[in-house]
Amino acid sequence: MRRLLLPLVIAFACAAAPASALAATRYASPSGSGTACTSAHPCSITQAFNSQPEGLVIELAAETYATPDSNLFLGAGEELRGPAGPAKAILNGNTGGLEVQGGGAVVRNVTITTVSGGPLTLLDGSSAYDVVSQAGSGFSGASSCEAAGNVTLVDSVCASAATNGIGLEFDPSSGGNIPLFLRGVTAVATGGGTSAGLQVEPGSSVTAVVNSHNSIFHGVGKDIVLNPGSGNVQLSTSHSNFSATSPGTATLTTDGTDQTAAPAFVDAAAGDYHEAAGSPTIDAGDNRYAGGATDPDGNPRILGTAIDIGAYEFVPPPPAVTTGAATNITTGGATLNGSVNPNTNPTQDWFQIGQTTAYGLTTAAQSAPGGAVSQAAGSLAPGTTYHYRLVAQSATGTTFGADQTFTTATPLLPPLGPPSPRLGGVAQATANAVVVGLSCLIGGCRFTETLTVVERLDPGHAVVGVGARRRARTRKVVVGSQTLTLLPGDTTTSIVKLNAAGRRLLERFHRLPVKLTVAVAGARPLTATLTIRRSR
Repeated sequence: MRRLLLPLVIAFACAAAPASALAATRYASPSGSGTACTSAHPCSITQAFNSQPEGLVIELAAETYATPDSNLFLGAGEELRGPAGPAKAILNGNTGGLEVQGGGAVVRNVTITTVSGGPLTLLDGSSAYDVVSQAGSGFSGASSCEAAGNVTLVDSVCASAATNGIGLEFDPSSGGNIPLFLRGVTAVATGGGTSAGLQVEPGSSVTAVVNSHNSIFHGVGKDIVLNPGSGNVQLSTSHSNFSATSPGTATLTTDGTDQTAAPAFVDAAAGDYHEAAGSPTIDAGDNRYAGGATDPDGNPRILGTAIDIGAYEFVPPPPAVTTGAATNITTGGATLNGSVNPNTNPTQDWFQIGQTTAYGLTTAAQSAPGGAVSQAAGSLAPGTTYHYRLVAQSATGTTFGADQTFTTATPLLPPLGPPSPRLGGVAQATANAVVVGLSCLIGGCRFTETLTVVERLDPGHAVVGVGARRRARTRKVVVGSQTLTLLPGDTTTSIVKLNAAGRRLLERFHRLPVKLTVAVAGARPLTATLTIRRSR
C-alpha cells in the first residue's frame, strides 16, 4: 500500500463544479512542442502541466500520450479533460501516473495506464468522471485508483492486473470522518494472490465512510477488504455487485438490493470490463444514482429498463429482422409478414413497400415486443409486382430486412350466370373491314369474331368466284378474325379487318360476300351475311 503523508481538508464532494468560463485552457498533443499550448499550436503534455495558472483547464485530444516516470500533478481548482465518447485521450506510462491534488480538481474522459505503478491518485476534494484507470502487472500490490480523502468517483473503471493488486484503494490518513462517494464504478483486481476489488484501510483515529451505488467490486482474492486497524470503516452499499468480503471490525450496511452473482465481462483478461450479454448487472441499478447522462464510451447511461451496475452501460446489438412472405394477396392489397428480435431494447418496426427497391411508401410504425409481426398494405394497383421489406429500429440502431416481392391479383370476370351477348348491328365497311356492334348483358362475354368467304372452284380447283354460301366445288376460307372480352353491361363497336387472303380476293373480285360469325362460350353463335366492296 502506498501511503500519502499529506494534510487533508474535509470537504463534501458530491459533485465537482465546472471549470470557470474564464479559466485558461492549455492544449496538449503527443507531437506538441513549444510553450504556446494553444489549439493551433499545442504543446507537450509535460509542458501543459507546468506553470499552471489558477483555474487551468488542460485539453487533451483523442490520442495516446507518453507520460514521464514521475507523476503528473493536477493542482487545486484545475481540470484535465479528454473528448467524450469512445475515442479516448490515453495517458500511457511505465511508472508515472496522474496525481489529482484535491481542492476541486476534476478529471474527465481520460484513460490512464501504467506498467509498474499506480495510474491514478485522488486527494482530498477531487473528483473523476468517465475515467478508465488500469494498472499493469509489473509491480506487485499496485493500486489502480487510490483515494486519500473526500473524493467522488463516477462512471469510472479502476482495474489492477498486479499480483496482490487493488482495484480501488481508500486510505485516508487523517481528518476524522472522511467520505468516499462511488456512483457507477467498476473496481476489479485480476492478478491473483490477495488482490481485492475494493480495499479500505484508514489511518489511526480516522473513520473512512464509503457510500456506494450501482458499483461492481470484484477481486481474485476478495471482492472487498475492510481493514479498520486503529481507525474505523463504515461501508454502505446499494444496487452494487460483490460477494466475498473481509469486513474485520468494520460496519457493512446494505439495503437488500446488492448482488452476489459474479458479473460477466467481455474480456477481463485483456482489460475489457464492458458487460457481456447475460451479466446480472444489466438493468439492475438504481436510476436515482445515475452519475451522468453517458458512460465512458459516450453511450446513454440508461439504455434498458434501468441503469446498469458498473461503469459501462451494456449496449445490445440492433434489432434482428426477417422479412417473411406476403399473404392474403388480393387485387388491391396484401398482408406483409416478418419477425423481429428487439435484443432487449424497446423497438419499433414498419414495412417499406413500392414498385421498385426504392420503395417510397411505409406502413405505420408499431411497437415490436418480439416475434412475428404483420401489417396490411392497401390501395395497391391490380396485377402489379411490389417490393417490400421489414425495418426495425431501437436506440442501438436500425436494421433492414431482405427485399421480398409479391404480385397483386388480376381482376377476373365475375361468375354472374350464363353469358348473354347481343349483336347490335352490322354495317358494310369501305376500308377492308366489318364494323360490328356488340353488347354483354350478364355474365362475362368473350367474343370470337370470324369472317369467312366461300371460294368457287373450276374442275382444276382454280378459284373462279366468291360467295357466302357453300355449293359444289367450293371451299370455305377465313378472311378475318379477332377476339375480345366484355364485362357485364359493357357495349362496344368492334372492327374486324380482312387478313391478307381476304384483301387479295377483294382486290381480284372487287366485292366479297362474307359471313360474320360471333361465337361466345356458353351461348349460341351470332351470324350475319354482308358484302364488302373494294374502295374506289
